[in-house]
Amino acid sequence: MDLTGKQRRHLRALGHHLDPIVQLGKAGLTDGVVAAVDAALERHELVKVRLGTECPDDLGEVADTLSERL
Repeated sequence: MDLTGKQRRHLRALGHHLDPIVQLGKAGLTDGVVAAVDAALERHELVKVRLGTECPDDLGEVADTLSERL
C-alpha cells in the first residue's frame, strides 16, 4: 500500500509522541522481530520501531522488509 506524502506526514505526527514498542539490536531484523512487530500492530495499530546504534541494518531496508513481510 503506497501512502501519499500527506498521509505519511499525518502518521509521523501521530507516532511522534509514542514510545518505541520494538527495538532492533545487534542481531538486526530477525523473524522474531518481525513477529513482534506484527503482534504490536495487532494491538496498537501504529507502532514506533527504534534501531539501536549497533543494529547492522539500514532504516530504509528495515522499513521495506517489514512492509513486504507484514
